[in-house]
Amino acid sequence: RRVPLGSAASPSSVERSRPGPATRATPAPPSTRGSAMAGNMDYTGTRFEGSLKGGKFDGHGTYTFPDGMRYVGQFKEGYFHGDGVIYTPDGSYRAKFDMGEEVSGTYVFNDGLVYKDTDWGYCTAEDRRFYTEVVGEGVKPAGECQLANDPARVLPAGCYDVGDGYYDPASGKVHAFGGGGAELRTPDAHEVEWATTKCAVGEAADAPAST
Repeated sequence: RRVPLGSAASPSSVERSRPGPATRATPAPPSTRGSAMAGNMDYTGTRFEGSLKGGKFDGHGTYTFPDGMRYVGQFKEGYFHGDGVIYTPDGSYRAKFDMGEEVSGTYVFNDGLVYKDTDWGYCTAEDRRFYTEVVGEGVKPAGECQLANDPARVLPAGCYDVGDGYYDPASGKVHAFGGGGAELRTPDAHEVEWATTKCAVGEAADAPAST
């Protein structure tokens, strides 16, 4: 749909779980008519830097929304048209437009993670890679397999990594990593079953996590 630039419809943020990049059309404000270049538009709280044709945004330019988001790309007759990028606080949306209507586009988070609105495998059972493998150097070769998103924590022998600590069958408690292995909680039967069947277990050669 076509929405005037600087309108309240422009989103101010994008959540990782549901990216919502703006795809707004761009009719030129009356204050830019007759200018070769446009500047601040005080009545809308926006700014345009670029060329005009017939008083409308045309060619390459940068449009800054009131909330600070920016569109950098091609315009035609006052509308987003051609290739352009919308920069949000959390990433960027690279898209192709046709007279203000989005034709296609891809959202990329600031850390380089590419969002897909269909069949996105990130954080699903089908894609078991760690986050750092997705946006970093990729999956390591055999013998250097990554065991955690961050450097793997050392587990005491026979204890299970449950995320926020380790489960020790001998004490029946979940303890914190480091700092003397402070007791965090007493897990219920469901967590114990999950830990002992699904989680990494410390080998005999591992050093105690509490030291």
